[in-house]
Amino acid sequence: MIECGDKMVEVLLKNNLVLNPTSPHIKDLKPSFSKWIKKDRGAIYAKMQNRPRYQPSKFGQTSDMKTRQDRYCTQFGSASIDLIVVVNFDSVPAEVDKQLVDLYNDFMRAMLRMPSVPDEIKTFVRILIEREGETLGPKRRIVMSILETGIQKFFGHEPGPSEAFMFDEAVFGERKAYVDDTSSAVVRLLVGLGVSSEPASTAMDSWATAYDDVLVKNWDEEKDGPVPTLLSSQIVGSEYVSGEAHEDSIEYPANPGATDRDLAFSTKEYTSYDKARGRLQVRMWILRVRRLGGVHLLDYNCDPLFPDDKLERVLADEFGYVHVATVGSGEIKVFFNDSFKSAILLHRPYGIGGDSRDFVTIKRCIRRLVTIEILRRVVDQLSDVPPPGRPETAPYAAIIATYISEGCRTGIHIPKRREQVLKREVLTSPSINACKITNLARHDPDPSYPVSRRVRAALRERHVPLSDMRINHHIIQDALRMLSFIDDDENDADEMLDRIGEWFAKDRTKKAAIRKRWKSLLKACPQNSKIRTIVDSYHKRTRNNAGNKNATGKPEAQLKKCDDDMERILNELYPSQKWFWIRAKGRDPLPVPESIADDIVLVNLSFEGVRSNLKGKNKNSGKRILKWNEEWPDKKSGNGGVYRDGFVKAVVDDKE
Repeated sequence: MIECGDKMVEVLLKNNLVLNPTSPHIKDLKPSFSKWIKKDRGAIYAKMQNRPRYQPSKFGQTSDMKTRQDRYCTQFGSASIDLIVVVNFDSVPAEVDKQLVDLYNDFMRAMLRMPSVPDEIKTFVRILIEREGETLGPKRRIVMSILETGIQKFFGHEPGPSEAFMFDEAVFGERKAYVDDTSSAVVRLLVGLGVSSEPASTAMDSWATAYDDVLVKNWDEEKDGPVPTLLSSQIVGSEYVSGEAHEDSIEYPANPGATDRDLAFSTKEYTSYDKARGRLQVRMWILRVRRLGGVHLLDYNCDPLFPDDKLERVLADEFGYVHVATVGSGEIKVFFNDSFKSAILLHRPYGIGGDSRDFVTIKRCIRRLVTIEILRRVVDQLSDVPPPGRPETAPYAAIIATYISEGCRTGIHIPKRREQVLKREVLTSPSINACKITNLARHDPDPSYPVSRRVRAALRERHVPLSDMRINHHIIQDALRMLSFIDDDENDADEMLDRIGEWFAKDRTKKAAIRKRWKSLLKACPQNSKIRTIVDSYHKRTRNNAGNKNATGKPEAQLKKCDDDMERILNELYPSQKWFWIRAKGRDPLPVPESIADDIVLVNLSFEGVRSNLKGKNKNSGKRILKWNEEWPDKKSGNGGVYRDGFVKAVVDDKE
């Protein structure tokens, strides 16, 4: 990952998209650079410290700078937390975005080939690049996470583990060991009580829901057949453990067709008749599994159906079951009927393992996924064959789902609803393809889909072409980033400032626009700052007038090779009525004769060209006209020194 981050940083540096927070001029550059940054956009930032000197203390990434700033202020109890945007990620242009996406794709494919990469990470990567998981939005945050490690290394910080693929092998090893030990202990207990492996395990769930976070999209019932079962977290968990051998206590939802999530899961609308029917369904199921013997699963969410007699009391008083063990802090309770050698595992509802509601914490979600894996292994070990219809998944799929849950919540930070889709992809068979049938996809599957919001907006054809003002803003931002890589030595700054000059002219814009960009850059540098002095000094030394290149003489404008046009130079000569030498005719520059080298000499324009140009621009002004002195009747005459090797004397004077 660090190598990929290095390559991404190299791409950004080549395109002048990295601000140097370690620059000695960063305090001067920050205000002007920051005013063009949208605070709700993705960024790689540096958190600055003032002691022992003004420098980055850490680097981070965020999709909302304002929120991150507020969070730091709250965390540290200070209103002066200083964050600097190092990479304005969501403003990178299309050609740079494509290079970043190509590096990302190469990196993801390479991870699948690396023996050192844990299976949990490889499963997650396959979901993203082979099962359309990228359409749910994690791609952008993964690229930012990789880039963050590259920026850390580039600026001399120890690269931390990438948030996108953080994996603690010890933690997941402990979870797997806990599942193995707990499931084996439950099996030993049941076998010791005389529970047989036949018949096959069955399950009683709570009640049906109107819908869940994942819906089938673009489904044509006439063309595609009956609409498949919606992938609710409860159904996914039940089928992962018990296959098709599960049923609902109430087979229909309280609010059929509900489009609001709370209404879809609500039970308040069930009538007393509905609940009575549900209680009967549960009692009939208990009666049936008691007679069959073996081990069976009962959802604790059936408990609200028995307001007077709690479910545990019903099992004990009505059906002769005895509570013999509790597993996982109450996640599973084991009830046993010795007469029928029947065991019922009363468990907490599966749906919490994939619930996206705010009150479901990640700790609670992980605990429930571990419970699901324990129940699956208990069923496997007590059955000669797996339940019919149970999906073929990766080993420890529910434990892999805990990794995805943690990665999505604390690493790539995608919304909870999309996180649940990725987990369901792990817990269901490949034929389902939860990522494909969801209506939460943000775009069509496309490995080249961009990661920058600026490019995505253009792709959606809702992007208004940038105005000249916005183009100049982007170019000035680039120039400010380039300035941040200049140190205090004015002599060493010329190379970078030469690059800035080339950058200003890269779009073949007019000279007037280039001049405006230099002025904007100077304006962006605070008055009396060291960086402004460096830029201003360079600009004065290197101003290059295409119409007056190689001119020699005394006027300051010429000596500094200013990039102002010829008219300004001539206007500078007008008040003094000072004469100068100018090429007599022709298009090609002429070598300056030694005899006039100490005079004012303009080599790149001819007399006729300048005269015509000034006459047109000053037609009604009565001024600024190039003319001969009266004593120079013939420009080709050799007498009086008015003509020297192709040059003639001229003066800028009032129009007669």
